Amino acid sequence: MNGKGKALTKALMATALVAFVALAYVALMPLNASAQTPMSLSVNINNTAGSVTVSNLYYYLKLDLKDGARAEAWLVNVTTPALLPLVPTGSLVTPTPLLAISSPNSTEVTLPGNLEQANWVASVVSSSPTSETIMLTPAGNETYPFNLVEYVTVSSLLPYMKVLIVVANKGTAPASGVLAYGIGSAGLTGSWRAAVELENGSNGSYSIIGLSNATSASGQALTASAVYFNESGAPLAAIGLSYVSPQASFEFLEGKLFGLNESQAFIVGLFSIPELQPGESYKVSFEAFAIGFNPFELASTGSLEVAQQLYPNITSRVPATMNVDGVTSYLNSQISSLNSSLNSVEQEVNNLSAKLYYYERQLEVANNAEGYYRHLATRGGLLAGGMFIVGVVIGVLGGAYLLSPRGVERRQPARKK
Repeated sequence: MNGKGKALTKALMATALVAFVALAYVALMPLNASAQTPMSLSVNINNTAGSVTVSNLYYYLKLDLKDGARAEAWLVNVTTPALLPLVPTGSLVTPTPLLAISSPNSTEVTLPGNLEQANWVASVVSSSPTSETIMLTPAGNETYPFNLVEYVTVSSLLPYMKVLIVVANKGTAPASGVLAYGIGSAGLTGSWRAAVELENGSNGSYSIIGLSNATSASGQALTASAVYFNESGAPLAAIGLSYVSPQASFEFLEGKLFGLNESQAFIVGLFSIPELQPGESYKVSFEAFAIGFNPFELASTGSLEVAQQLYPNITSRVPATMNVDGVTSYLNSQISSLNSSLNSVEQEVNNLSAKLYYYERQLEVANNAEGYYRHLATRGGLLAGGMFIVGVVIGVLGGAYLLSPRGVERRQPARKK
């Protein structure tokens, strides 16, 4: 199978599996994860307080808009079950998600970059029953002449976030550059292993390349992922980028990064921004994820083969037992509720159709009545006009007769003899 066919197969597999991921987690979700109902999504934006909070079945994420839109907390629901803090609550320094852009016409970008402590503004720009899209923009002009707008779509059904970044040239001269986006973790004890799955340009197949600390690989990536292993050597979580467009260079960074005295690990994608004329823009898109290390979530992010190379015994991570009866019961209740709603909708449609028919008939009767009375009014006007003319004629003729000599003679009284 060629690369495109393989990528399509993986995408279809991910789509098929993602629903099962949500259903399986109904039974696996720890009791202390949250008070949310299964498959729920919560998005809370407060620009005054400077915070964005997103939570669903898979993760809890809180961003600080007043300090680089970085994560104050990032908790991942793993299958232990437990909540794993990829970014501990209250962390004040970890620049993840990381977003930076180079100076105009530069081929290098400094990390964590010029937006590390910038103020951001957030708003929800679209919403559906299962997802919301958040628009994030820097409040200042730290990246001038470049203007960055980031769209993040979160879902109740998916363990990853869909990210679209639009880079526009707001200056007066052409400008090119390098855009960096990274997903990281901080404060965990243990070890990390990373790899990237790239398309081979010669035949369209894919190959997996391991990444050691501070190394990079470039190309069209299906996924670039780093897996976290605890001190006992058990894989618990994975972070990374997948389904990246256009092609990019990917780096794995581990250690006390950015001058901070805490252990960190990052997967960073570097995108070359072509020369943009004033007013032109350029887009990059990908899926960003921080997930529990299990085959279902890894498959949904296209990272299963990378995970298999980093941890060949991944099949043992499939839970031996699942609450199938509970999942089935939940599904049946949802189907029953949907059927009930559908019946209600059908009944309401029937009622509205009957009302529509009734009002159309009433409108038809009213139109007929209006035409009839208009006809009567027209006839009444003609009759009144005709009688007026007859009256005038009679009056003229009668007056002429009375004024005539014969008429005068007839009007004189008879004399007594």
